[in-house]
Amino acid sequence: MKRFFALGLMSILSVAIFFCGGGPKDVYVSGTYNNTSTDKSVACYWKNGTRVDVGTTAEESEGYGIFVSGTDIYVVGRTYGSPDTAVYWKNGTKVVLGDGVNESSAVAIYVDGTNVYVAGDETTGGNPVTTLWTSATTKVSIGTAGVGSHAVSMYKSDNTLYIAGDEDDKPVYWTYNIASKSVTKVSLSSVVGSASDIFVSGSDVYTSGVNNGNDDAVYWKNTTVTALSSTPEKAQATGVALDGSDVYVVGASTTTGAMKDIKPVYWKNKVRTVLATAKESEIGYAIRVVVNDGDVYMTGFYADSTTPTYEVAAYWKNGTRVDLSSATGEANAFGIFITQQ
Repeated sequence: MKRFFALGLMSILSVAIFFCGGGPKDVYVSGTYNNTSTDKSVACYWKNGTRVDVGTTAEESEGYGIFVSGTDIYVVGRTYGSPDTAVYWKNGTKVVLGDGVNESSAVAIYVDGTNVYVAGDETTGGNPVTTLWTSATTKVSIGTAGVGSHAVSMYKSDNTLYIAGDEDDKPVYWTYNIASKSVTKVSLSSVVGSASDIFVSGSDVYTSGVNNGNDDAVYWKNTTVTALSSTPEKAQATGVALDGSDVYVVGASTTTGAMKDIKPVYWKNKVRTVLATAKESEIGYAIRVVVNDGDVYMTGFYADSTTPTYEVAAYWKNGTRVDLSSATGEANAFGIFITQQ
């Protein structure tokens, strides 16, 4: 049974996005597709458009973040069962992170040599708590005990991990100092919302997300908010990246306020552009953005606006769409990692 194609439920969609520069590129995109023979979701990644399954048809799974280290390919996500369990796959081999008792999910991954860092959440005392796994057996509770929280994205800068998400239904990010193992929470807003992605440039922290419920797309530079949408438009910001002084934010927007009209979009320095789909009538989301050697890559999906009867995983390079799946099935592209060939 497919589980991951609900429009508007972007709080679970998170990936770490990193890249290497110079020369011809390999484009890795992580995601999930629905196996039509079993009607089960399967975690996967695409390398230059060719799909590689990491999940199996024996259990339902979803893939979110991706990281490539040398010849090793890591995809992070979760498997469904009793309970749902945070996992990552290294070259297709599953590594279980959850304790097998409590619900858990993993959404972002960073690999530094032999160190594998995974952000997600695990239910404790009835509440999901933002969690960092620093190995398959070692975990750190990042969120506040007794208060619901979720990780949605992670970025590493110098010796610090930055983890974006929400706590008590408000947008926040946490810092985790790898050397001292200290955790600091930074609140971004006092109103309902969520931080969806995070990017660090020097001493500045850029965080995309939604403010005032799920209607207002914004980004924060440190704790200063910049609005990207206004009434009657409804929008969500799901990814952020910088290219010099240019700020790119991706997400989805409906100028009519109706979900049936929602389009994949990006904002460059607050100016909105609708991303191309196969048909003008189709709806969709852009989920993540990364800039590599001046090229702007955005992942996401577009879908039939009526049922939907199909959902096509895609990425856009400088606005040109590259389909990763066909319009006869259902798939979604989340994370992206670009390497030099």
